[in-house]
Amino acid sequence: MGSSTVVIPETDSSVGRSYVSAQVIVLMTGYIVLLCSGLAYCLVGLWPSQRPLSILSVKPDHGPANGGTSVSIVGTGFTDGSLVFFGDSAAKMVTHKPEDVLTVETPNGLVGKVPVEIYTPTGQKFAMTDGFTFDPDGQSKPDSSSSAPTETRNLHISSASNIPKQAQPLFPWALDLNSDVRLLLIVVVVGALGSLIHVARSFYWYVGNRNLKTSWLLMYFLLPFTGAGLALLFFLIARGLSSTRLSIESSVDGYAALAALVGMFSQQALMKLKQIAEGFFSVAEKGKDPALPILSPNLVSITPSEGSTSGGTAVCITGTGLKGISHVTFGGVAATGILVKSDTSVTANAPPHSPGAVDVEVTSTTGQISSLKGAFNYADLNLESVEPTSGSAGGGTAIQIHGRGFGEGCGVEVGGVPATSIMVLSSKLISAIAPARALGVADVKITNSNGKSALLPGGFSYT
Repeated sequence: MGSSTVVIPETDSSVGRSYVSAQVIVLMTGYIVLLCSGLAYCLVGLWPSQRPLSILSVKPDHGPANGGTSVSIVGTGFTDGSLVFFGDSAAKMVTHKPEDVLTVETPNGLVGKVPVEIYTPTGQKFAMTDGFTFDPDGQSKPDSSSSAPTETRNLHISSASNIPKQAQPLFPWALDLNSDVRLLLIVVVVGALGSLIHVARSFYWYVGNRNLKTSWLLMYFLLPFTGAGLALLFFLIARGLSSTRLSIESSVDGYAALAALVGMFSQQALMKLKQIAEGFFSVAEKGKDPALPILSPNLVSITPSEGSTSGGTAVCITGTGLKGISHVTFGGVAATGILVKSDTSVTANAPPHSPGAVDVEVTSTTGQISSLKGAFNYADLNLESVEPTSGSAGGGTAIQIHGRGFGEGCGVEVGGVPATSIMVLSSKLISAIAPARALGVADVKITNSNGKSALLPGGFSYT
């Protein structure tokens, strides 16, 4: 009799060898779910959130009424550009570093307890009642941390007790990470999640078609780690090539989207990374590197067209062919802070110069020159008006001074007393906080950094 051996078709044999057991499928599914859950939890903990504005402590909590005390304000929700007021007077030199600390210098104030108020650029406000005490000049009170009762030392700590806490991260120290490390970890986590999405999609498709091969399991296991590494590489490249340092709140969405795409399309990302490396390290063949045409610089305009004789006015010069600019002069005097932003825009700081219209001239690295005749006018210092014209004798009135020739770093005096929070908005406008002074009419005086000054007699009245 002939042999009774059953011949298995090649296609069936192939399928039998490639299909993994149900136990392995369950384990792999559990791995995907567990890793996805862990990464999602990490992402929730690391993602930046806007904490509510609050003041937890003010140290020291007292100082002389003539101001000048360095004070550290500890709290939450602080942002760059925040304004701090001690009573009705704005603090000087507000510094936001680290994230939950504002370092300020107290202004002049009236003797006694005053509230400490913080205003953010987004419109948030928080006040600590009786947060600071102005002592009589020359006197000093004992440190409240050692002699005052507990309820005084912990002034208004209870007001922050209802602040919602942030979602707890996977690791307790995640709350103490600085912004750069937090952004880097977010990129790594999102890159791994992107690869995990690719793994889940591929795993589902091949299991459904009963064609999952055992040799692929190691690839599925390692792919999230590969995606995380690639996302980190692309993040470092993008961050290194960027000329602008952005805050984590404004950049996290873009970097996270890039990391997700890199994780989901790891193969394409590797090819792109290879192209970048080849373009960076490869040497151009001789005769295959065509020379680029060199455009001559041509100036079109300068903004603003007027500034102070003391110099320091920030100007923007527009035109064409400006990418190779190396020197900028105003009336033959070299400008400072030259920054070539693009082929059509250059910024610089105007140098000091005598009053009058001057030519603005630019010179490229190849020696080509372009100029605008009489394009910038140096205005002599002059005061025209003050708004409002009157304010409280206790000080703290916000005033705007109109005129011409205002320079960076200029000083403002009202009735011989220096004003605070001085901001030179342009060569024609200054904002400041009027100081405290006796009742009556006071002269307003502006002094530029070059020593030149101008006076507006009776420009402000104390009522």
